[in-house]
Amino acid sequence: RTAQVDTSTKMLWLLHDDSRPADDRCLEALLDAWRNTPTAALLGAKQLDWEGTHLHAVGAYAASHRVTTLVVDGEPDQEQYDTRRDVFAVSLAGALVPVNTVTAVGGVNPWFGTFDESDDFCRRLCRNGKRVVVVPQARIAHRRARWDGVGQRSSAGRESSCNSHSIFVEVSTCAVRSTLATASANDLAWVTRTSCTLMRCGSGTS
Repeated sequence: RTAQVDTSTKMLWLLHDDSRPADDRCLEALLDAWRNTPTAALLGAKQLDWEGTHLHAVGAYAASHRVTTLVVDGEPDQEQYDTRRDVFAVSLAGALVPVNTVTAVGGVNPWFGTFDESDDFCRRLCRNGKRVVVVPQARIAHRRARWDGVGQRSSAGRESSCNSHSIFVEVSTCAVRSTLATASANDLAWVTRTSCTLMRCGSGTS
């Protein structure tokens, strides 16, 4: 089956089931950045702990054959990285994604799993000459449940495919508890993934 998105929808806002906006300006900051950066193919948010006071990441860079945030995980957020803009990768948790970006690169490949699908998605964007932009003013509190080993798992002890971080077009066969709503005022589809994959294109930093 294919999820239906209104043809007037231009953007998707992605929220993992273990993430939430850290303040009431998160989406507004992303939309402002989108209007002011029309060439951006993906806009990511600053990643914070659940209390919204300590950093996980503010975008990431490719260096020494790996992807690194150049942020000490857990350091206090004092806006010390808020001048960052163009980066190699961002987390898809809280990211604002133009619909044409999803179709251009074939969406997220769930083969890379929870921890690498965001990096792979961003890598393919960069290889296609597209811009990945971090918006530090957009703040996402990210529990990183699977990183901390508290994500849901199947009876066989493996992470269930229903918990992969995939993005759009094919609705999974799992019981969907996600919400897809169109906000006509902003031409925005708000995608909240709760307990299983909502969408998949083809085959996302957690």
